[in-house]
Amino acid sequence: MAARVANLDNSPVNISVFREDTRRLLFDVLGRCRIKDRPASIALILDPELSGLFQHILVDGASVLKDYDVVQFRELTPDIASNPGTGYDAMVFIVRPTAVAASGIASIVKALDPKKVRFHMYCTPKRTLACDEMLKKFGVHGSMMFGEFPMDLVPYEEDVLTLELNDGFRDLFVDNDKSSLQTVATSINKLQVLFGVIPNIKYKGSMSKVAVEMAMHIQKKQKSDGISLGAAEPEIDTLIVLDRTVDLVTPLCTPFTYEGLLDEIVGIQNGTIRVPTELVEDPQEKPKANAPPPPPFTSVPLNSSDDLYAEIRDFHTERLGAHLQHLAKDIRDRHEEFRKKNASISEIRDFVKRIPGLQLQYKLLNQHTNLAQLLKKTTDSKSFNDMWFAERSMLEGQALIDELEEFIGVQEPLLKVLRLMCLQSLTSGGIKAKSYDHLRREIIQTYGFQMLLVLTNLEKIGLLRRQDSLFPVASSSAFMSVRKSLRLINDNVNVMNPKDISYVTKGYAPLSVRLVEIAAINKMTHTTGWRTIHDTLKQLPGPSEEINQLASKTGDSDQDAPVKKEGITEEERKVMVVYFIGGVTFMEIAALRHLSKQPDCPYDIIIATTKIINGSTLIKSIVDKELLPSLGF
Repeated sequence: MAARVANLDNSPVNISVFREDTRRLLFDVLGRCRIKDRPASIALILDPELSGLFQHILVDGASVLKDYDVVQFRELTPDIASNPGTGYDAMVFIVRPTAVAASGIASIVKALDPKKVRFHMYCTPKRTLACDEMLKKFGVHGSMMFGEFPMDLVPYEEDVLTLELNDGFRDLFVDNDKSSLQTVATSINKLQVLFGVIPNIKYKGSMSKVAVEMAMHIQKKQKSDGISLGAAEPEIDTLIVLDRTVDLVTPLCTPFTYEGLLDEIVGIQNGTIRVPTELVEDPQEKPKANAPPPPPFTSVPLNSSDDLYAEIRDFHTERLGAHLQHLAKDIRDRHEEFRKKNASISEIRDFVKRIPGLQLQYKLLNQHTNLAQLLKKTTDSKSFNDMWFAERSMLEGQALIDELEEFIGVQEPLLKVLRLMCLQSLTSGGIKAKSYDHLRREIIQTYGFQMLLVLTNLEKIGLLRRQDSLFPVASSSAFMSVRKSLRLINDNVNVMNPKDISYVTKGYAPLSVRLVEIAAINKMTHTTGWRTIHDTLKQLPGPSEEINQLASKTGDSDQDAPVKKEGITEEERKVMVVYFIGGVTFMEIAALRHLSKQPDCPYDIIIATTKIINGSTLIKSIVDKELLPSLGF
């Protein structure tokens, strides 16, 4: 079965360094917890928000912590205060600097004797004044020693790195708190320290501009301090940094890739899904006598260590079903062929050697077939298809105000209503004042007065907009104009053998990935770079810039050089990092992988992000946490 984490050996550059550095940082923190001249026995308490990330850092499991005198390893939960356990001299907390974490730590510290146990609190990625003030308010600040645990990008896959900042989008675009940009800038600088100065940097969006400028400032300071940046020959050729607000449409659209739908329908958390055990059980495996019954739910890791998943995760669902059927038939045919033939002793011996591999192959095939059938129950439903039809109509410029009103009237799930209402607003430059006020009033009356705060936050970001003028302003038709100029709608997409990135949604090309495609291989003008779409970029939110960091050494930028259309060799391929500030969807990851595999694309693409999201988690992230239970989220 798949390992808990992905093998990174096939990454275009050695991103496993990020994993190794964070692991080394953890061991250093634990090694510093000493009592006089001897190591301390440690209880390591981890923020639940970080547990999934640490699975990708401690690749050999938590048992390695025993070598660093960790006798307890637990998540920060309310029951620790009443059941703190024994046998340790120091308690080390590694947490996000949140109010919830501060409150939980305070209750534990008060329950224990500070004279017998030393408390160490490490905040990641940075310690904050607000968290310190809360600990002072709880009366435990003086009982603790503090530090920072500057956890950087964590590799999820050989081409995906993430900070997994759950509140990153809200902090930046709702609360205008730019502190997380320092973490982004530090990670960009680390890429340059590890792999050399990145020659070409492009950004789009106000937060991207700040992050790039911060990274360049860090780089300048390091140079003045005599710290060299990476190898003489850069391993990364291009960095593209994009704000999520540059393309808010894409996350609201329903994906049609296997991985994207698993995230939408089941929910992928830190590279795993939690599903009924019966879906992943081997039907041919008989339970042992007197064995306890299996748990009702089980966690299934989803990563490239599962060869079958790596092959099919970016398939469109129509192609997925046909491919799984073909694989099942192939296994059946091979078994039948061997059973019928008069095999020699050596052939029998060779077949027996292959049995473990065939059993694993069959087990994985059975697992993914069951998961595909689970998805099909949803994708075949009327509700799902009505939503997709509404999305597509909005993307093509239609106004579905009556349909939105009907969804609210029959009390469709709130997230569905909000996603469609936001999509309507984004694709039509806002909703006309009379219709907007009516829909707003209906939502508040139907789903509760707490929706007033939610709608206000959606307006603040730009996901919702009230169109006050009788005559739409220029920005109102921005998406319609961009949709045409960038050819975002493809009515003839071949989902079985896709040539265009629009296959990921059955006809809509993610705007963010189209921008990357133009930077890599502009099929419209046979040149690369964003200069060819300057007018289009101006219609999207935020500033944009293209920077050549090596211009003084290498002469003029080659951004507009002709691109070879065929036959790019492995030696000619370069590495591009696309960094999403505010989150990236599995749909966009699939589209970028597809782009990178095209014969005329000269880049191996690595995706970095502050968080992996979908439309529902994006909207949930802007809701005040205390309101989530009352809204049924």
